[in-house]
Amino acid sequence: MEKERQELMEQKKLSRERAKRRKTGRMIAARIAVCEMDKWRRTQARKRLQCYRRCSRLQTAQYQEELREMKERVAQSPFLFEQAIQNNVRGTVNRLFTKVLQSLRLDEELACGSGPAGGRTGPQLGEPETGDWEGVRAPSQSERRRFRSACEESSSDTSAADEGDGADPPWTEPAAEEC
Repeated sequence: MEKERQELMEQKKLSRERAKRRKTGRMIAARIAVCEMDKWRRTQARKRLQCYRRCSRLQTAQYQEELREMKERVAQSPFLFEQAIQNNVRGTVNRLFTKVLQSLRLDEELACGSGPAGGRTGPQLGEPETGDWEGVRAPSQSERRRFRSACEESSSDTSAADEGDGADPPWTEPAAEEC
C-alpha cells in the first residue's frame, strides 16, 4: 500500500508538473506572441512613418517647383502699367497709320500688301485687334519723326479742325524705353 500510495503521489506530482509546464509554456508562448506582435507593430509604424516622410518630401519638392514656375511666369510677364502703355502705343500707331493712309488717299489693302496678291487674313486697320501682341515694341524716334512728318504733310491738306489743338501726337512713352 505504501508503494501504491507513493506511486499515486508521484503520478499526482508528475501531473502537477506537467500542468505547470503546460501553463508556463502557454505563458511563454503568449509573451512571445505579444513581443512578436509589438515587433510587427513597430515595423509597420516605422514603414508608415517613412512613407509619410517620403510623401511629405515629394509634396514639398512639387510645391517648390510650382512656386518657382509661378515666379518665372510673373517675372517674364510685363507689369500691368507696361501692358497698358503697350496697348496705348499700338492703338496710337494704328490710328496714325490709318490717318496717314487716308490723307494720302491710299487703300489699306494695297498699303499692307493684303490686296488680291497679298493674301493677308486677319483684322484690318480700324478693326479691333485680337491677335497676340507679345514682343511688339514702341516706335523708335526715327519712326515717330516719319509719322509726324507724314501727319504734318497730311494736315496741311486737311482743315485745322481735323488737326486738333496742333500739339504733338499723343505718344505714350513706355518706361522700358528709358533703359
